[in-house]
Amino acid sequence: MPLELSPVTVPKPWGREIWYSGVEQRGVCSFACGGGHSPIPWLQAVVPDSGLGVAAEPLVLLKILDPRPQPVVGDLYFELHEEKREVYVVTGIDPVAWPGGQGGNSAGLRSPAPADYPDQQAFRQAYLRAVQAYEAVRRELDGLAGQGLAPGPEQLEQERFLREAMNDFTYLQPVAVGDVVTVPLRVPHSLQHGVRTIEFQTPVYERKILSFAQQVQTQDHWDTAEAVQSMLLEAPPQPALPVLQQGEGLRVERVVDFPDFEVRRITLQGVARLDLEAGQHYALLMVVAGSLRLGGAAFRAEQAMLLPRGWAGVLESAQAAQPLVLLWAVPRR
Repeated sequence: MPLELSPVTVPKPWGREIWYSGVEQRGVCSFACGGGHSPIPWLQAVVPDSGLGVAAEPLVLLKILDPRPQPVVGDLYFELHEEKREVYVVTGIDPVAWPGGQGGNSAGLRSPAPADYPDQQAFRQAYLRAVQAYEAVRRELDGLAGQGLAPGPEQLEQERFLREAMNDFTYLQPVAVGDVVTVPLRVPHSLQHGVRTIEFQTPVYERKILSFAQQVQTQDHWDTAEAVQSMLLEAPPQPALPVLQQGEGLRVERVVDFPDFEVRRITLQGVARLDLEAGQHYALLMVVAGSLRLGGAAFRAEQAMLLPRGWAGVLESAQAAQPLVLLWAVPRR
C-alpha cells in the first residue's frame, strides 16, 4: 500500500527546506499511515525483502526549497557539487519579488570577453579575486554582528559594491513555473529569492561553497580557491524533456535520467488514468498540482508518498475538472 511521507521543516539562513525522505542529524522524516507515524529507518528495518528501500541506505532525497522573497537574504549559497546530482521543478514565483513572473537561478559564469581575459585561467583568477574581496568585507560584517554591533553606512556601501562586482561574473538563468532545472556536476549554482521548487537529489551531503551574501552557519570557510580550479564555467542549455507516453489527456515526460535515479513528470487531464508499477525498487510520488486519488485516499499538492517495491496500481485525478500533475522518481539500484 502507498505510505505517505510526513515532512520535516529545516530552517535555513535563506528560508527553509521541507524534507520528505531525509534521514540525517538535522532531521528524520517519517512514514504516515492511519493516523500514526514511524521514522523511515525504523520501518525500513522491519519490512522484508527491502520493500521500502534497503535498510540503512538513504532514499532518493525529495524536498521543497522555499527561499525568502527578499533579494540577497533569500538567495541560496553559490555552490557546486562533485557527487550530488540535483534537479529542480519550479512550482512558485513570488509576484512581488519577480513582478514579470520569471524568477532567477544563478547557473555558471558569464562567457569571458577575450579582450579582458586572454584565457580561461585569467578569467578564473579575476573571479577569485572578486570573491575574496567580498569575503573579506563579509567576514568583517559577520564579526560585528557577533558582537551585537551594527555596521556603518560606508561598510554597508562597500559590501553592496563588492557583492555586485562579484555577481557580475555569474549568469542569471530565467525560470518560470513548470520549468525543470537540471544541475550538472561542477557547475556553480544558486537558486534565487522567491523561487519555490521541488527538488530530487542524490542523498549525500557534499558541496563546495564559492560565496554567500550572509554568514555561513555550517562551516567556517569558503571553498572558492579550490572550487574555481575545477568548476565548469558555463551550464549546458536545459534540454527539452523527452515525451515517453502520450494519449488523450495523458502525458509522461522524463525529467532526468541520472545514473542513480530517474524522475518523470506525469500529467493527467479529465478522466485519463495511468496504470503504473513500482517494479523492482520503491518509487517516490509527489503531487505538484491537482488532487490524486490513490489507495482510497486523496492527496493534494505538495503531498508525497512512497510506493513499495512491487506496488502496482492506477493513478487518476480525484477532481476531473482540474489537471493532475505528478512527479515520479525511482532509484537506479
